[in-house]
Order: sequence, then C-alpha cells, then structure tokens
Amino acid sequence: MSLPDPRAISLILFQYLSLQLSQLEDLDEKSARNLILKGLSLIPGLDPIRDNPEQDTIYLRFDQDPEQKEIPFSMRDAIDSLMVLWRDYSRLQNRS
Repeated sequence: MSLPDPRAISLILFQYLSLQLSQLEDLDEKSARNLILKGLSLIPGLDPIRDNPEQDTIYLRFDQDPEQKEIPFSMRDAIDSLMVLWRDYSRLQNRS
C-alpha cells in the first residue's frame, strides 16, 4: 500500500485551512466541520466515510489499502482545535 507522505498531507491541510480561515469574519462549529471535511477530501486517496456527517467521530479509509481499514477520526477534537486556532488567529489579527 502506498500512502501519501504525512508531510504532504500536513501541507495540503495547512495551506487549505490557512487560506479559508484568512477569508472568514467568524467561525462557528458548522463552518469548522465543513472546512475540515473539505480539507480531508483534498488528500489524495483518502476517503472520508460520511454516513452521518454530523457524527462526532467519522471514519477515514485510504483507497489503496487492501485491508480497507477504517481509521476513526474525532470530528469533535478537530473542530475544537480549529476553533482554538481561529480564536488565537483572530486575536493576533485584531492587535495588528
């Protein structure tokens, strides 16, 4: 199985989220969830399983994984983290 380089995944997510967050006036939980899901969908070969996109835990699967392992991904933790980053970013921007 050939998984994408973790550094490439990080770069994709960072660039996407940086751009999106820099264009927002405010960030709520629904917007954070949508940004995260869109960011995950940009990762080559990653299939976010969205049976119920409102769940606190979703499952990720790499297309080329012969075992089709489903990796639990805490949307709640990701949303909380993104909200903290957004809050800190907004504070820094307001100081400038």
